[in-house]
Amino acid sequence: KRLRFKLEKGPDGMVIDDVLGSLSWHPSQAEPGVYPVVVVVRDSSGLETKQLFSVTVEEKTETVATPVGRHIRVRKPAEETPASPE
Repeated sequence: KRLRFKLEKGPDGMVIDDVLGSLSWHPSQAEPGVYPVVVVVRDSSGLETKQLFSVTVEEKTETVATPVGRHIRVRKPAEETPASPE
């Protein structure tokens, strides 16, 4: 039986592929929160079911880099050279 998917409830901008059922959404950092989602799937005979879940978007924390100094020296470690047999 053929299935069709429908996004019954979701955040603005969320879309669903009605054949594959895959969801797509790209929230911005300005949208932290918990978003309820309801997906309905219906088969060719008209039977349907719903899946309810939520998506949590957290604020992105910025990584702070503090410069240690103006110059960084990297020294190459000494390499071992095998002694040639005499």
